[in-house]
Amino acid sequence: MTESAKENKRAYMREYMKRYRRENRERLNENRRKWAAENPDKIKAYHDAYWEKRAISQ
Repeated sequence: MTESAKENKRAYMREYMKRYRRENRERLNENRRKWAAENPDKIKAYHDAYWEKRAISQ
């Protein structure tokens, strides 16, 4: 695939995903909330890793 074709595809997908997220916001949020409720240990691990990284960089 040529560079211009790749850039055109990236631009198309950016717009497509913006539209998709806008049209499916409630469903996406519902799925996210459901996943978070089922995986509190993963959420805690992500938060801990984030704050550990922040503490090291400062």
